[in-house]
Amino acid sequence: MGTPVPDPGVPAFSADRITLPLAAVDEPYERIVSAVGGWRPYVWSGDIPVVPWGLSFDPMEDGVRIYGRPTRSGAYSFDLTVTDDRGATATATVSLLVVDVIDLWGFWSLQLDVTEANAACPLSPGEEITYPVTIRSSGPYWRLTGFGGDPTSLLLGVREGADVFFNGAYSEAGGTLVVSLNLTLYEPAEMVGRMTFDWDADGRDGPDCSAGRASILVTRTGP
Repeated sequence: MGTPVPDPGVPAFSADRITLPLAAVDEPYERIVSAVGGWRPYVWSGDIPVVPWGLSFDPMEDGVRIYGRPTRSGAYSFDLTVTDDRGATATATVSLLVVDVIDLWGFWSLQLDVTEANAACPLSPGEEITYPVTIRSSGPYWRLTGFGGDPTSLLLGVREGADVFFNGAYSEAGGTLVVSLNLTLYEPAEMVGRMTFDWDADGRDGPDCSAGRASILVTRTGP
């Protein structure tokens, strides 16, 4: 008999249609598609022949690992089915876009929606702000300017596959705002993710802003 998971019932994916983060030709790629519910162990099956060239399909206990180095660009989709120990099943259609090159260079619109912030933060929960930003390469790093509405502000970032990480600090409301952006590309012109921020009231007594959070949507507006 299988082992019950915290929410027994039937297995389920996060959605009927799952879009994986972007992949690039000849770059290492690894993502996991997982399911919850039902009774373990799971058995996985799918349309393996349509997985992009250069990628492999590796069933694991809680999900399927898709990994390797794609060798051909294109838009791919395949059905993935999980069957639990009692024979209940769930199926999702998984989509993956493989591009020749992932290039961040260009003009972007960065929209943030603040989800968490204490009373000392210069940003408030529920606040929505949009900044025009520019991303340029600089050696192994990417430079994002314009964050906070200040064209001189600078965040430095690195890209690891479809994941992009920017960090930096700039003056804001009489203090220093330290931000970290964790973004993921699902298509060439769009990144989504989260921001964490802390604000130090320079030279002032009293509480500082800490552990602020915001969701982020970044869309390309020009080359």
